[in-house]
Amino acid sequence: MASVSETPASSDWYLTGLPRFSKVAADSPEYQEFLRGWKLLEAGKAKSAKAVFQEGLARNSKSLLCTFGMASLNFRKDAYEESLKYVDAALSIAPGELDLLRLKGAIYAADAEAQKAIPLFTACIEAQPGDIELYRLRGSAFIEAGLLDQARNDLKSCIRIAPNSPLRYYLQGLIDLEDMHNKEAVADFTRAVGQGKNDYQSYEQRSLARTRLHDFAGARDDANMASKLSRFTAETALAEINDKQFDYDHAEKLPARRWLLACGGPLALQNDEGMLSLAGLAHTTENLESKHRGLVEAWGVHNRQELIDLIKRHEQNGHNSSWRSLRKTMGESPSEFQEGLQSITSFIFGRKGESLSVVRKYGDQFGERGILAWDLGRNVHLCRSGYLLGYLSKDEALSLMLEQGKLIQKHYTSWHQYVTEYYIGRKFWNPEIYEKGRIKNERRVRRAFLDPECPWANLPWDTPLSEATVFPERKLPLIAR
Repeated sequence: MASVSETPASSDWYLTGLPRFSKVAADSPEYQEFLRGWKLLEAGKAKSAKAVFQEGLARNSKSLLCTFGMASLNFRKDAYEESLKYVDAALSIAPGELDLLRLKGAIYAADAEAQKAIPLFTACIEAQPGDIELYRLRGSAFIEAGLLDQARNDLKSCIRIAPNSPLRYYLQGLIDLEDMHNKEAVADFTRAVGQGKNDYQSYEQRSLARTRLHDFAGARDDANMASKLSRFTAETALAEINDKQFDYDHAEKLPARRWLLACGGPLALQNDEGMLSLAGLAHTTENLESKHRGLVEAWGVHNRQELIDLIKRHEQNGHNSSWRSLRKTMGESPSEFQEGLQSITSFIFGRKGESLSVVRKYGDQFGERGILAWDLGRNVHLCRSGYLLGYLSKDEALSLMLEQGKLIQKHYTSWHQYVTEYYIGRKFWNPEIYEKGRIKNERRVRRAFLDPECPWANLPWDTPLSEATVFPERKLPLIAR
């Protein structure tokens, strides 16, 4: 099942209808053979269906229907690259066939390439302007591409064509989820139920809306129902619901502590962790193993001392040091600039020219603070990770976070400024990785600022930060040094 924290890409609703290719007669042997394999696929017998399609291709390598069958089979297995190969082969046999264009669009959308899916769905809509399903597919792709206004326009088309269609309510639910209108989304997906075997997606998305509303029992019921109606298991979705409930149940109450947690928000959102509790995740074996693996692979941290040393390095000589040095050398002679560049490019992991352009664009605007948000925001995340793994006690983690938080509050004036400049730091660090995740991160940030429970939306920037406000129960902080 899809993550309960993200709206999905496209879906395979359209696969419930048999293709009607103009090049193949419905009473032909090729169609009858394909129909046998298709019925097996619909019955969940993928191996048997694959054997039928492959037998057909062995007899006729240009069998349009059996090629389509293999593409559909691989699509349902989430083998998108293989599915795309078969779709392109089918399109070479029958260029412009709408069922093929629709499937190709769905593959791209499901594989997080919504920008490639949109023109394919548009081509289908131009040929079949009354097909509500196409507007639903394209509307979903628009959401994934961060083009919410265009998705709203497709919703209007759905309402015009069939105002009571489950497809209309499903797309409306996705838009409401994106706007953080979670109660409305529950109502939308409830109305969308009634599509037959594809009801699972409505239950899946209603589970997300109910999780956001803290109706965890209802969310679990929906996740289990989605599993019963699909080929997916509920294990991942249920684990994520448990994490969200843990974060909600263990939320910090003190404004100063909540403020500090919010400083690690960008990475928390990116990693699908909560922003309300210090741990952000339930203390399960799976979460602990995943967090430990992430610290080792991404940060080179194996233990408590390595974690503390890394936090110190970020404070004293993080990527901001590289930024400042590069900004300084830009004003020197060409030879001095090249010499300075060689000394700092070990910090830059993407295309160097693009990282340089980021400094040129923002260097004067940021001034002496540079990309401090990037270094300190990651430090807060590391403190939270260290607490989850037991490398730091709660007091130690909060003490270290307080140091980072005071600097953040001193150098920035709002949550919007802080979050924006954090991501500019990410772009400087690795332009390719930044761009790859840009749209998804922009959507996450937008939803966070719309969420009335998110600290970014409900905590004043000038919330008092001190030992007294973070540790009101004692006089002296305990700092891990």
